[in-house]
Amino acid sequence: MTGSNETSVCAESRAVFTDLLTNALTQQDRQRVLLHVKNCPACASALLAQQHSHTSNVVASTPKDTGWLIKLAWVLIIGAGLVIGGFLLWDLGIALWFDRSQPMWLRAALGIFYAGFALLFLAILRERLTARKTDKFRKVKQ
Repeated sequence: MTGSNETSVCAESRAVFTDLLTNALTQQDRQRVLLHVKNCPACASALLAQQHSHTSNVVASTPKDTGWLIKLAWVLIIGAGLVIGGFLLWDLGIALWFDRSQPMWLRAALGIFYAGFALLFLAILRERLTARKTDKFRKVKQ
């Protein structure tokens, strides 16, 4: 290669280093740049410096881990929903079960509905707890 051709390839490669680091390049462009960087020590050191700078900027601009706060919020919302929904279902059940003006088949259907819902909940809970033990993606960070 001639000197001017090398510098133009270097300039083209260096122009897309940021895109390379943010995975914004197509596979073809990515391979072309990485092949050039592999054979050009100057561009390799420039990419390494930019990668270090890019990593520092990403770490500095990333907010603190608030995953625990989001999980806590979901637990509180789901817990409150279960309590309120349970109370409403309980109140409806008590009202229908002890209201002798309601037909017996309706009261029995309500009991069967509650039992089915409870069994379904327990079956799903058991399944999720069992699957959680063997989940190979459990520790994967998003």
